[in-house]
Amino acid sequence: YPFQYWFYDSKGGVIGFTSLSEISGKCLGFNAILNDFNYWNLYRYMVHTTAELARNLGYDYLNLQGSEDAGQHQSKKRFRAQIELQKKHLAYRYSE
Repeated sequence: YPFQYWFYDSKGGVIGFTSLSEISGKCLGFNAILNDFNYWNLYRYMVHTTAELARNLGYDYLNLQGSEDAGQHQSKKRFRAQIELQKKHLAYRYSE
């Protein structure tokens, strides 16, 4: 079951969204994190807020998931992960 959290500006406008799901009893993971880039450091705030939420729910870890490119990976490394897993991608071809 996914957890969904919305982030709002002072006027009530949506500026961010996260979707999370339990990976295990010890780890909560991001499915999606979307933010308005016009708000400086919103992404960092969302990750830290979600990490605090995960801890308060009893999880030991928050998984930031994979990175689509080197820039995104470098950005995520700034959070100083305790564990880094090499991601394996599986691609399936649709056939009738």
